Amino acid sequence: MRIKIIGIISLIIIIILSTLLVINQFSSTTSRVEVINKDNKGSEMWIIVDNSSTSETVENTKVHIYDSSIWNLIDYDNKYILTYSENSFSKKKKLKWIGKSEDRNVEY
Repeated sequence: MRIKIIGIISLIIIIILSTLLVINQFSSTTSRVEVINKDNKGSEMWIIVDNSSTSETVENTKVHIYDSSIWNLIDYDNKYILTYSENSFSKKKKLKWIGKSEDRNVEY
């Protein structure tokens, strides 16, 4: 009887952990973008970027920034290369890395 209870509790814990892992999956995206807007509400800061250079459709993306010094250095109408992660459950995009994109022809 005691073994059955331990088995059932173990199964419930495994199911809960598996569900949490599925819900909290992150994907990462890196692309060349142009900043078209930046805004904040209290301590929440974000930029709106146009990443149509990587796809054929116009797609504006809202990327949240959690460091005010980075947010202050970002300029409108400039091109950047940025990496952001997206939570598959909340669909909130969080900035991981940003760098200035130079307009030059580079061969790889």
